[in-house]
Amino acid sequence: MKNDFDRIWNTALGFLGRRNHTAFELERKLLQRGFDKKNVREIISKCSQLRFVDDNVTGKLYLSELIRKGYGPHRIRYEMYKKGLGKQLIDELFIEENVEKNEQSMCEKVLVKKNKLIPPGKNPKKRKALLHRFLLSRGFSRSVILDLIGKNHPG
Repeated sequence: MKNDFDRIWNTALGFLGRRNHTAFELERKLLQRGFDKKNVREIISKCSQLRFVDDNVTGKLYLSELIRKGYGPHRIRYEMYKKGLGKQLIDELFIEENVEKNEQSMCEKVLVKKNKLIPPGKNPKKRKALLHRFLLSRGFSRSVILDLIGKNHPG
């Protein structure tokens, strides 16, 4: 029993030594390794008490990373849910970082960057459609996309 606990502890520290994990991610990884659920929960509790696992800190770091990668609010929420972060924490982080208020400027940066990659002779309608699909896949709101594409690409 003690030996099992030590193995789980060392495995958890190995995961946490490589990058931050949410409690959900760490639990999932440890359970996938075949460890006992009760012991895994104890380890996660201990990691949380020692602040080795802190969903708030991990959420902030992940949010910054997703913004830097050029994702919009819808995609960011989806990715954060996949990490096991709760709706309330995600909402708090969005407010703290003004994600929804900054959506237009975030989208504009991605639009400008993507627009430079499209060959100049491309049919304007096809260009707009391509940009629209790309920005939607990045998680930006349709209204923000249409507003920006309409301003920057009339016709």
